Amino acid sequence: MTKGKFIYNPNTLRYEKVENSNRKNIVFILLTLVFLTALTAGIYFISVDYLASDHQQKDLIEMHRYYKRMQSEIVMLKNSLENLNERDAAIAKQLMEIDPEEFSYINKGISKDSMQKLSDKELIGQISNNIAEMRKKLSELSASKAKMQSMLSAKENMFKSIPSIRPIQKPENGLEYLSGFGYRKDPIFKILKMHGGIDFGAEIGTAVYATGNGKVQQILQKNVGYGKCIIIDHGFGFVSLYAHLSEFNVSVGESVKRGQIIGRVGNSAGVAPHLHYEIQYKKKRVNPLYFCREGMGSADFSRFADMVSKENQALSIHQ
Repeated sequence: MTKGKFIYNPNTLRYEKVENSNRKNIVFILLTLVFLTALTAGIYFISVDYLASDHQQKDLIEMHRYYKRMQSEIVMLKNSLENLNERDAAIAKQLMEIDPEEFSYINKGISKDSMQKLSDKELIGQISNNIAEMRKKLSELSASKAKMQSMLSAKENMFKSIPSIRPIQKPENGLEYLSGFGYRKDPIFKILKMHGGIDFGAEIGTAVYATGNGKVQQILQKNVGYGKCIIIDHGFGFVSLYAHLSEFNVSVGESVKRGQIIGRVGNSAGVAPHLHYEIQYKKKRVNPLYFCREGMGSADFSRFADMVSKENQALSIHQ
């Protein structure tokens, strides 16, 4: 009896043998494999694409955050530079009398609106340019600071050199005879003559002080005119003169400091004991009143100004 697989056929009312088809089986298997392969590949590429897209999105978000942080740092640095610029401009203009634009180093940066309109590539370029420009400005800032420091040192030297204090101290009892700059009565001829300084009535031997840093330019010892006299060159066009001294505490060519004792009050050249004090600026005599302000309060200086402004008799007049 032939072995095989039979199946009942209701049409013929007989059991019929089932014929196996290897070709059909192979085709079925191949189609199944192709389907599974395609399905697997599809799932793989979809997953990769999804993951890549998600990763790219995360990168873009992180890049924008990084740009914003950089921009915030640039804005902070810009604000700091602006504050420094305002401070240095004030110093340059008010203290050193120079053009504030010479020390300007402001960087405008990238505005928030501009940042939102830029593409990633453009934003990177803008930030790179901005950082490069800021580095340049910081370099200029260092150079300007060095220049400003040099100018400030020169100004500091000038401030220390310009006469600014009384040449003799105010008496403890507050009583002193003062005759100021301008037309005053001549002590000999009793007529009005131009008085080119301030006379400080004081006892012989009273200390006389240098009113600013400088160098002793000349020492005079005469029996007429200024009598025993010290002349100090302060530089910057300023010269101070101290006449009718009784003695000298310095020599020609010696450097002196403001507040240093340079001599003593006397009555040389046959005058009443006093100090005749003059200030010259660019070889022209000017009112010493405005160069005696340091060390006095407002009330003291006001009284001092009133006293030297009185139209009285000078203790000595020099043409």
